[in-house]
This record gives sequence, structure tokens and C-alpha cells, in this order.
Amino acid sequence: MIAIEPTFITVAPGVDTLHAALVQRRLAPGRAATLKLQRGLHQLTRPLKLDERDQDTAFEGEYGASISGGILVADWKHVANGTWEADIPAALNTSEIGQRMQLFRGEQRLTLARSAELKYIHAEATNVTFAGEDIRPDYYDFSQVHLVMYESWTASFHRLSSVNASTHTAYLASHYNAMWANQAAGSRYYVQNAREHLDEVGEFYIDVPRRRVMLKLAAGDAPTSGPPMMLAGPSALLQLSGRAGAPLTRVSFAGITFEHTAAESAGVLSGADSQSADHLVTATVHVGAYTAHVTVENCTFRHTGGYAFWAGPGAANCSLTRCNAYDLGAGGVRLGGGHTASSSSTGHAILDSTLSDGGHVWQ
Repeated sequence: MIAIEPTFITVAPGVDTLHAALVQRRLAPGRAATLKLQRGLHQLTRPLKLDERDQDTAFEGEYGASISGGILVADWKHVANGTWEADIPAALNTSEIGQRMQLFRGEQRLTLARSAELKYIHAEATNVTFAGEDIRPDYYDFSQVHLVMYESWTASFHRLSSVNASTHTAYLASHYNAMWANQAAGSRYYVQNAREHLDEVGEFYIDVPRRRVMLKLAAGDAPTSGPPMMLAGPSALLQLSGRAGAPLTRVSFAGITFEHTAAESAGVLSGADSQSADHLVTATVHVGAYTAHVTVENCTFRHTGGYAFWAGPGAANCSLTRCNAYDLGAGGVRLGGGHTASSSSTGHAILDSTLSDGGHVWQ
């Protein structure tokens, strides 16, 4: 019997170098393979999709190796009074609201331009009666503004169709289940993604008509003086799934940071009033059907627009060990198919891991 030597592939940091490495790995079918990620940022412009061809593949990161969906924002110019502007990077899909809701400055998550917390007078599934001039009829880029409505167990997004200043009524383009409106959570809401509310230090706004990223900083601070400014591209970095009769098994990840994933646009546009954000369809690392024995060890998940890790229906025997997940758009770990779907997702283990600081997008 001839022993088959495992395949070792060194992956340099850069844009989509992991996609090229996966193509190279598939040139040795039937062999175990290790992809060694060198220190630095391994940027993905689209998710890395693993299937039954990728059995027995290990991804190992050197210290400081990061898989990122980040899009760098550079060449900032000071406009006035602590407001800075830069061109929207060409890589950002401005038609996707989910890619325009988060901006990261190193470890800091900046705040999408928003009003203070407000109280409505009355709310229906289709409209809100507001106090005074809390909601304006003349917002800049009106169609991009939305209300964030606090309900009993969730917070939902609502674009505006129109605002009647005389009757103090805001009509919602995306309706919601108002069963608990007027009695839940103190009738709280706020206005988000409005240029008029770019007025607090640490807030940002993406001006689509002018193709500019806008940022408010304290006096004496500059976006060039600290860590790089990163927007988020894809909503998932790794997606794993096999097929009936051809499962994907034995894939491992060790020593890697996963970061900078966008929120899912569909949920924002639909209102997203489901509990635990179970309307989401992917995660930063998403293990799908006919997939088993995926191990994640000594990894970090941060700066995400959704869940960090999801073993969905049809996944089995996955594990997270000694991992850290924080600054998350939704939750840390999701198992199964949600409260509306039957689940055959079994045998998973979450061990010695810290999951914290979630709900930054999907509250």
C-alpha cells in the first residue's frame, strides 16, 4: 500500500486569495489538505463555499490571520466641525442597505446616524402618530430613512412611505405585527439612517446620491490617525454544505479571526420583526445540510452583521472550542432551523467559549 501524503498549501493575505487556494486544494481529490493562512487580512469579496469535494480540509491560521469581508475606506477629507468625508469604495454595493449599516474603526463599532430615543403617541401596523416634529416629511434621501420600533421581544425596521406633518402621522412602507404596540417597551422608537441625524461623535452616514461616506469625530481626532476604517461586504464568509449521498465531513478551522460581515438586506427591507432574528438565512460561518464533523477551535468572531456561527438543519456533530465571539450583529451561535422550522441539527458541542456583546443590528 502506498501512503498518500497530505497536501499543504500556504495562503498569503490579500483579496480572494482563499478562493484561489481552494481551487488548488481541489486538484488533489481524496487527499487530506491543510491550508495555512499567513498573518494578515485575507479579504473575501464573496463567501468561500465548501462542498463534498473538500472533505478532510484543515484551515490553520498563523497568529494574526484574519478572514474578513472588510472594505477599506480611505482618503478622508475634513469638511467642517468634525465632519469628515471619503468616497464610497467601488467594492461596496450601495444598492444593498445591509452593506451600509456598519462601519468599524479597528475594535470600535461606529453608530449609524440616528436620532435620540423617542416616544410615539400611537402605533398601528401601517403608521405611527408622533409628537411634535420628531419625524420629518423632508428627509434627505427619504427612501433610505427608517424607524426602529421597539416591540415586546424584538425591534423592527420600517421604511417610510410618507409623513404628514399636519396630522403628525408617519406611514410605513414595511408593515409589522402591531399586536403589542401601544403597550410594549414604553412606546419607544428612533429614526435611523438619516443624514439630518449625523450630529454625534462616532456616528457615520453613507450618502448614496453623492457617493460619499460621512463621519463625525471629536475635535482633534482624524480618521487617518487611528486604525483603518472598514465597511462590510458579504454577509457570510464561509458556507459549508454537502449533498444527499455525498456529504461534506471533517473540516476544521483553528487560530483564525472571522470579521467584517454585512447585515442581510432582505430582513431590513421586510421589517425584521421575528424573534431572535430567525429570519436570517446565513451567518459568518454557516454549516448547512449534509455536513458533519466541522470543528472550530481557538477562533475569534467579531464585527459581524448577523450570527457568528450557525449549524443549520441537516448539520451534525459540529463543535466550537475555546472560541471568542463579540461585537455581533445578532447572536453568537445558532443551532437548528428556528422556531418555525423542524430541525435535524444534532450532536453539536459549544465548549469553553465566550459569547458576548450581540444584538448590534438585530436587537
